[in-house]
Amino acid sequence: MSTRKTSTAPCPSCGSPDVVRVIHGMPDEEAEAAARRGEVVLGGCLVWPGKPDWHCRACEHEFGTRKERQRDG
Repeated sequence: MSTRKTSTAPCPSCGSPDVVRVIHGMPDEEAEAAARRGEVVLGGCLVWPGKPDWHCRACEHEFGTRKERQRDG
């Protein structure tokens, strides 16, 4: 699992660049450690289409999906 940030887009709510990935599904040890370091946010074990993939650490807004990134990029 890569915990590396792959988006440079700022938060659409507050404009902060302090955005991290949301990891969905059952986290492994690496994901749990990355979450403790603040590098990612754990999004829970339940996964459904349209669940946000990005989390703003400044305002807590969650946004964007993989489908949107594929369409836009």
